[in-house]
Amino acid sequence: MTGFTVEPDPLYGTGAQYEFVRSQLAAIYYAAHDGLAAAGNFAGNDAAGKACKATCERIASEVLDRIDTTHQGINSIADTIANWATSYPGIDQALEANTPPTG
Repeated sequence: MTGFTVEPDPLYGTGAQYEFVRSQLAAIYYAAHDGLAAAGNFAGNDAAGKACKATCERIASEVLDRIDTTHQGINSIADTIANWATSYPGIDQALEANTPPTG
């Protein structure tokens, strides 16, 4: 079949790039999460401190949620690429087996 070439090796290479991003996002998430947990009562117990803490916690929670959502998306991309790289050779073989000879 012309015009259809399966090259799984570049897909595996692309998947490795996403693996790097995935690990970096996880490291950022856990560093931020653990840092916030270790900060404890950083703003004090007066009204201004409580307001500051509430604002900071809300913003930090939103940031952590966005990092987690991005991490999940990267996981999905990496897993999909790995599945493509694994299944393409089988698809190529099936197409070749079912392609009538030309000529």
